[in-house]
Amino acid sequence: MRLRLRRVAAVSLGVVVLAAGKGSRMRSARAKVLHEVAGRAMVSHVLDAAAGLDPAPSRVVLVVGHAAEEVADRARTDHPSAPLVVATQAEQRGTGHAVAQAEEALRDADSALPSHGAAPDTILILYGDTPLLDGDTLSRLISAHEGGAAVLTLLTTRVPDPSGYGRIVRAPAADGVADVAFAMGARPVLRVVEQVDATRQERAIDEINTGVLVADAGWLWPALNELTPSASGEIYLTDLVARAADEAKRGAPGGVAAVIAEHAEAWLGVNDRLALARAEQVMRQRIRIAHLARGVTLIDPATTWIDAGVEIGADTEIWPGSHLLGATRVDMGCRIGPGSVLRDAEVGPGCHIELSVVEQARLGARCHVGPFAHLRAGAHLGDDVHVGNYAEIKRSR
Repeated sequence: MRLRLRRVAAVSLGVVVLAAGKGSRMRSARAKVLHEVAGRAMVSHVLDAAAGLDPAPSRVVLVVGHAAEEVADRARTDHPSAPLVVATQAEQRGTGHAVAQAEEALRDADSALPSHGAAPDTILILYGDTPLLDGDTLSRLISAHEGGAAVLTLLTTRVPDPSGYGRIVRAPAADGVADVAFAMGARPVLRVVEQVDATRQERAIDEINTGVLVADAGWLWPALNELTPSASGEIYLTDLVARAADEAKRGAPGGVAAVIAEHAEAWLGVNDRLALARAEQVMRQRIRIAHLARGVTLIDPATTWIDAGVEIGADTEIWPGSHLLGATRVDMGCRIGPGSVLRDAEVGPGCHIELSVVEQARLGARCHVGPFAHLRAGAHLGDDVHVGNYAEIKRSR
């Protein structure tokens, strides 16, 4: 019998990112995970979160299906140095089936990615349509799993309206124990019940399944392969929860643990255009707050748009109605705006760009551009250059 003891040493981490779905509710020819939030594909935000974990994962498996080549290409382009392996779910048969497609790449990882050592013994499962992932919470989830005895650790959250989400069913509170134990996640998790299968009492539960989980690889792969398909032929990842809980009831080591995430919006998937707009709003605000904390002045934050990949130096002022997009880099002490658009631009220190458009152009120090100027691809200004009203420059130094 395999003994399941509390972990005392760090374990190697593998990450599975599920990105095979079409996303029919998006009403789009584009794969759902390729829709952008703050100028970056949703799946790239998820891969960013995985790359930022400490310790970093030894390998990441991206499971693709619909528009497989486009999704894989975007992932490789945005993360050229990541320990990335692509697996294909040719037939859409549920989340459990999707994760199973990553088994070979992770169990036989020496051949799939020989430069990254032995196969990982802990697996983190993420979804490509959750661009607002909170890296600190992911780290807390992994730490809780590594420091505990469970074979599977869920990430859950609590929402005012749980309609449509899988509910977390926990063991009843012991007599005389205050319900605050539930808020602290003290009661054992028994199963996840979907809305369609939930009783009236279960539908009243406001703790929901985010879908994110960590599991021991040695337990996960055999358990996953033994799950029974539903009547429609789909294999559900959530069935693992009841399996692990039942094993613990029968005296097997392990069981299920759970970590409750504080910020629910970070863990809810983007399934339609309304949710995409909400994710955009949350991400833009996060980005603005981060730049303010680094010493950037935003005269009117609500009218300032900054993409996820933009870099801005301290003491720069961004005036209302300005958009900093793509891979734009702005040095220290600049004034951008009002009403300016910078896209993939490189701006030296002390520049002033007013009511102008700068695209794929490079500016030296202390340049003054505008109003109503347009610098196009290949334009390169030296130090102390002034480009005045209604001027257009392209492919010129």
